[in-house]
Amino acid sequence: MIERLIKEHQGDIENCLSTFKDVSSRISVCRERVINVRNALGQCKQILENKRDDLKKLWVESSEQRHVVEIMNKLDDLRNIPIEVEILMDKGAFETAAETITRATEHPENGPVPFTHLSGESLFYERDTYYTKGM
Repeated sequence: MIERLIKEHQGDIENCLSTFKDVSSRISVCRERVINVRNALGQCKQILENKRDDLKKLWVESSEQRHVVEIMNKLDDLRNIPIEVEILMDKGAFETAAETITRATEHPENGPVPFTHLSGESLFYERDTYYTKGM
C-alpha cells in the first residue's frame, strides 16, 4: 500500500524533495551571510573602539596643549611686567606700576617675577624722588 502511494505521488515527492533541497541550500547561504555580517559588525565595532580610544587620546593631548598655551601666555605676560613697570614709572604712574607688581605677585603659582633692578622699595623711592623733583 505504501509502495503504491509512493508510485502514485512520485512526481509530487520528487518536487517536494527538490523544493526542500532548494530551500535548505538557500537557508545555508543566508546563514553564511548572517555569519559574515556578524563578523563584519564585530570588526567594525573593534575599529570604532580603536578610533574612540584614538580620539580620546587626541582630546587629552589637545586639552594638555591648551593648558600649556595658557601657561605660556601667562609667562609671557609676566616677562613683560618689568618693561611695563618701567614705562609706567617713566610716565610717573607709580601707583599703577605698584598695582601691576602686586597683581603679578599675588598668585603663588606665578613664581618669582624677574624684576632685575626693581623692588617695592625702589618703586616708592622713585615715586618720592619724582614728587620731590616736581615740587
